[in-house]
Amino acid sequence: MAAGISTYQTYLMYKASGSTGYSKLIDIVSFPDMGSEPDTIETTSLTDNMQTFIPGIISSDGNWTFEANYTASNYSMVHALDDGAEKDLAVWFGGSGVGQAATPTGNKGKFTFKGYVKPTVAGGGVNEKVTMNVVVTVSGEVTWSAT
Repeated sequence: MAAGISTYQTYLMYKASGSTGYSKLIDIVSFPDMGSEPDTIETTSLTDNMQTFIPGIISSDGNWTFEANYTASNYSMVHALDDGAEKDLAVWFGGSGVGQAATPTGNKGKFTFKGYVKPTVAGGGVNEKVTMNVVVTVSGEVTWSAT
């Protein structure tokens, strides 16, 4: 049997201020890398015969872009979060149920983080669907949990 999971039932989640739990923000079409390589700090001395390094600070790569299908409702939901305040967000893998009736569970892993949210509408061409982006400026450490 092949190892791994499908992107099916991947959710962009949001926790409202004062709330104890997360809820699905909007359905997404794609998500960015949930981490990156740390910077490297050179530690080479004049007696070393090759360069040496230690890991430095991990960069969030600034903005993370989540692609979604544009609808007025989707844009409105994300636009309401674009108020200059830091938000609690997450990406959850896994759900129960099928299709639009599925409930996010995160039973295949959860990545939680803080960030500032901005919606944008992506460019388009002839005979294409209109898409939008949920741009998140990550402002806190990304934390992974198994469930």
